[in-house]
Parts: sequence; structure tokens; C-alpha cells
Amino acid sequence: MIHDFLSNWRLYFPVDFEVVMRAVESHAQTPQWGEFPINDWAYVKVMTYSTKTADHTIESHMNWVDLQVVSSGIEQIDLYAPGDLIQSRAYSGDDDCIFYQTSGADRRSSVLLTPGMFGLFFPGDVHKTQIAAKEPQEIIKIVIKIKYEFFTHRK
Repeated sequence: MIHDFLSNWRLYFPVDFEVVMRAVESHAQTPQWGEFPINDWAYVKVMTYSTKTADHTIESHMNWVDLQVVSSGIEQIDLYAPGDLIQSRAYSGDDDCIFYQTSGADRRSSVLLTPGMFGLFFPGDVHKTQIAAKEPQEIIKIVIKIKYEFFTHRK
């Protein structure tokens, strides 16, 4: 998991990632709700929702990396130690998700996504999104789904 300022993207990604960053910038300035292809290894999901104080889904992925950005509002994301959780749904290729529930010994860490920052979640990074930082609020969220192969099969 990486949490940093969007302006630092070049520290982590090759130059051909610029097309992804242009998609983030475009959708942050003029959000269009839905899913849109970027290229053969990435697509963007743009959504709006209210953050929550109640429990929400804990998940991880196997084949896609999530680049998460909020263009409006603040969202807390919790990160979990996978060994502390109980798997509540086996992997599904339909949504590339494994779901979990807490076991009572859930070690976790939290990060805040604010405009201008990103969170990058790799396969195996167990995370829970949609958490209200203080009070629930409406946010605009941009999630870039990137094939894990983009990171593992580079020349």
C-alpha cells in the first residue's frame, strides 16, 4: 500500500502511467459517473457516496491494483493484517474480491484520503473504504483499476 500526494506519482510509476494520471485529473475536474476504459491495462470508476460510521465491507483483490483518489471530501480507509481476519466470502473473479470480517484481534492502521492525495492498494492489501473521518459526508471518488501485470511484467 502506498499513500502519498498525487504530485509525487513519478516516484512510484513509469512514464507510461501518465495516461492514468490524466484520467484522474480529467475526472476530478469534471466528474462523469460510471466506468470508463483508459487502455488495455486500466479503467476508471467514478462514483459519489456518503461515508459511513457503521461497518462496511473489508476486502482485498487478486488481479487488480486500486489507485484511489477523492476529488471532494475526506475518506478514512482502514488497512488490516490479513491473518487477523476471517474470510467471509471466497475469491470471486466477477468482482476480483475476497471479503472478510473481523475476528476481534484486528490489528489495523488508518489513512485519510483528501483531495490531492492517493492510496494505492495492491493484491493482498486488505482494506475497508467508505469510512467517515469524523462525520459522514458526501465524497466524489475516483478509482483507477490497474491490472497487476502492469507492475509485475515490466521490461
